[in-house]
Amino acid sequence: MPDYNRVIQHSIDYIERNLYQEIQMEDIADNVGFSLYHFMRIFYTFTGYTLKSYVRERRLSEAAKDLIEGNYQVKQIAGKYSFISVESFIRAFKKQFRDTPLVYKKNNQLMNYTPKLVPQFCENQTKGRKMNYKIKEMSEINAVGLMRKVKHGDGSIHKLWMDFKEVLGRDFDYKNDSYISICPPHPQFMDKAPGPDDEFSYFVGMIKKANTPEIPQLESYCVKPATYAVFTHEGSPASLADTYRYISCEWIKSVDYEWAMGHELEIFDERFSEDHSETSKFDIYVPIIVK
Repeated sequence: MPDYNRVIQHSIDYIERNLYQEIQMEDIADNVGFSLYHFMRIFYTFTGYTLKSYVRERRLSEAAKDLIEGNYQVKQIAGKYSFISVESFIRAFKKQFRDTPLVYKKNNQLMNYTPKLVPQFCENQTKGRKMNYKIKEMSEINAVGLMRKVKHGDGSIHKLWMDFKEVLGRDFDYKNDSYISICPPHPQFMDKAPGPDDEFSYFVGMIKKANTPEIPQLESYCVKPATYAVFTHEGSPASLADTYRYISCEWIKSVDYEWAMGHELEIFDERFSEDHSETSKFDIYVPIIVK
């Protein structure tokens, strides 16, 4: 299994050795032997920084340090850190420090400096927890339902389910039908989860069977065959964040799989209870690469 302490530390050391040049994210991932998508997600999970933002903050922090402690002109520093122009350096510097390089140098204080990262691995809330899982090769999934832009925590996902139920024209029949939520891959959230103000596409519906009625207001959605790690969440949705935190922080460190850029699924069947009792269960499907 991967030693993520070593992986993250090696990536940080690689970044430090290459601060004076434009670092490609692919090169950092290649240096530690992971796919870009998997590594960007791992880096964010275990450090709290997106890979891009950490590299940017470190380069500009060292540039700011040179401004204060060295006898460099702005043009020299822009060249030293491989910015394509003085103008692009000034724009990036002002975005991070809210001052131009000249004003920052005049103030003669090293403010908002980002030091070399010491990783803090997220074990405090999930340490000691264990969840059973299975690896499943899923064939093509065909579903019918509603797709919409949603946000985390604002009730829009719940409303989407309620709108689907209204269009369906009946209560959900968990004994005879399987219901599904689908979060398609979003390249813009490649290295971190969406924030409270970020919109993302989300689909809710039911898995199509031979006797599923045609309802014009519902759209079809197809998920191509893929490999998933399947976890069963038990109990209230209030603890769902803990389940996802365990998967992202603890489970991924204990296995030889990598995250895959794919659809994330939640499937609800007869084990699920809408009253969210402690016995309620549903399955979470996380796309992976089996090496």
